[in-house]
Amino acid sequence: DGNRMTGEKTGNIDFSRLNTSNIERIEVLNGGASTSYGSGAIGGVINIITKYNESPYLLRAGSKMYSENHDQNNWLSIGYSNKYFDSQTNYTKKSSDGYKVNGDVIQNMYNDFSLNQIVRFNINSKLKMYVSGTFYEHDTEDYNYNNKRRDKYYDKQFVLNLDYGNLENLLVKFKYNIDNYDKFTLFEALNDDERIRSSHNLNLYNFNVYKTLNKNNLYFGFENYSESFYSPTDLSYNPFAGYLGLDSLKSTTISSLFFQNEINLFDRTQIVGGIRYDASSAFGNHLGPHLSILYKNKNFNFRLNSSKNFKAPTLKELYMSWDHLGMFYVNGNENLKPEISKYLSGSIEFYKSKYNLTIKSYIHLLDNMIASVEDFEFDQMVYKNFKSVSIQGIDLYFKTFIHNNLVFNSTLSLINPRDISQKRQLDGTNKISINSNLIFNLFEGSQNININYKFLSETYNFVEKIPEYHVVNFSYNWNINNFIKISSGIDNLVNTASLENRSTIYPDTRYFINLSIDINSANKRRTK
Repeated sequence: DGNRMTGEKTGNIDFSRLNTSNIERIEVLNGGASTSYGSGAIGGVINIITKYNESPYLLRAGSKMYSENHDQNNWLSIGYSNKYFDSQTNYTKKSSDGYKVNGDVIQNMYNDFSLNQIVRFNINSKLKMYVSGTFYEHDTEDYNYNNKRRDKYYDKQFVLNLDYGNLENLLVKFKYNIDNYDKFTLFEALNDDERIRSSHNLNLYNFNVYKTLNKNNLYFGFENYSESFYSPTDLSYNPFAGYLGLDSLKSTTISSLFFQNEINLFDRTQIVGGIRYDASSAFGNHLGPHLSILYKNKNFNFRLNSSKNFKAPTLKELYMSWDHLGMFYVNGNENLKPEISKYLSGSIEFYKSKYNLTIKSYIHLLDNMIASVEDFEFDQMVYKNFKSVSIQGIDLYFKTFIHNNLVFNSTLSLINPRDISQKRQLDGTNKISINSNLIFNLFEGSQNININYKFLSETYNFVEKIPEYHVVNFSYNWNINNFIKISSGIDNLVNTASLENRSTIYPDTRYFINLSIDINSANKRRTK
């Protein structure tokens, strides 16, 4: 919902905090988006928009169960709304017995839950307030080690938004977002208490002003983003502590000014220009402009986007010093330089009554791109700058109504990612990916069959390449009435990836069933 998240597992944001059944839609903005979304958004933004209730009463509940390893997901949402305020409470619980491949634990046994409370106040015709609080707990057990180890992760997030005015005249927006993600470890065999491994904190406040002037929509504001990372040293009993090698607290701050102007010309052309000024406590000052042009015609849209963006190294990339179970070290690099991004894209969207087609071409030039690489001489993973990287690509999206009850859509991505200094493909990248869906609507749309196909070409690594693979999933969905929906299906009906390379894909065919109740689901939801 436009709020930045912190906290990660295995290098990625911990999305287990989210209830996927409560997602209204996912907006993907490709290319540099720093002007609107903040320093660091050099590759784009993924904004996950959740469902929200405006009906007087809401009850949304469901359960999804899998045939293997007791994987289960349960959720409950209750809400109330009137003229002056609306409230929604969301609860999610997930659990799994985990699974192994060749005796190695790929997915640990875990239990987690998330509790989220949102309240919106309509104080008067001009002043509105939004308050959100979230608590998340993840409890996992790992049997890969001699001492039975448990990890416990906690996240606490608080968001406050204040809006005054309206878009027709003058709208003032203030946002405050604090997110704290803590990791703990304990060894049950040692009868341990929870011992902290790391604490990651995000603190952000943002002040924006929107003004409509003739055919211009003006937007300017100020943002302050601060981040801190704490990790203790206690390696005598806990080899999983000491992310930074010693008791230490590292922090960074970026203060930003930004301005954007949206100009509407002749009802067909829209020009958006903006600029962002970032002052980093560690990496000095940076200026990032962007320009986009949209031209609309009867059956097509043409878009052109250009931007220059800046991304500072993360605290882990700079300072990490961690012994990974005595097997190898993961080390940061305090000499890292910030990434500088130059992005240019053009797209054409064709739309007819029976089909839509979008073709997008882009080039992304990155100076000092940051990535972790394996240093065989010293048996370590270390972060380094790639002097110059070029990413050129073409994306094609196609959707067609083959028949009144048959819909097909597909996304094809062709990419050429090059490490220019090494004159070879960039490690960890693929050149081709395909994601397609075939949907059969039955009984006037009350039921449908969905067949999903995914393809990923060979993953390039200088030492060892990962072969291409195909995945086919199947689901059957039945809207029994306006309130009750049943879904069932098969994950990995076909999966040609080798077992060794399925660490992020469930390795076996498994079946699922999902039952959901959504009272007042026919009423309109908030448009964001």
